[in-house]
Amino acid sequence: MRITRDLPSDATAARRARRIIEDSLAGREDLDDLVIIGSELAANASVHGDPPYALTIEVTTAVRLELSNRIRPAGPEVPRIASPAKAESEVGGLGGRGLQIVARLSRDWGWDRQDDSLVVWAEVG
Repeated sequence: MRITRDLPSDATAARRARRIIEDSLAGREDLDDLVIIGSELAANASVHGDPPYALTIEVTTAVRLELSNRIRPAGPEVPRIASPAKAESEVGGLGGRGLQIVARLSRDWGWDRQDDSLVVWAEVG
C-alpha cells in the first residue's frame, strides 16, 4: 500500500498528518509511534520548508513515512538532529527535539532532495 495526501499550508499540518496516519494505519501495534513521527515530520516541514507539503505512507514489511516540502529559496537546510544544548535554548526549551524523537522511535530515518523538494523519511517495523 502506498498513499500520498496533501497537507495544509498552515499550523494544522501536523494535526492533519496525525489524522491521516490514524485513519490509514488503524489497528497497528506501533500506531502511536507512527502518529508521533508523522506529526514531528509535518511540524518540521512547516517550520523549515515551504508549501506544498505532502505525506506519503508506504507499507511493505515496514512502514515508511515521508514528508515532502519545497526547499526555501535561500537554499536547502540539511535536516539534522539538534544538540541537547540547542534544543534547550529554543523558545522555552520546547523546540529542537523533533528529529531526536523521530530517530528514537524509528529504525532508520533520513532525507533526500528531489528537484526543488526535500523529502524527510522515517521507517518503523
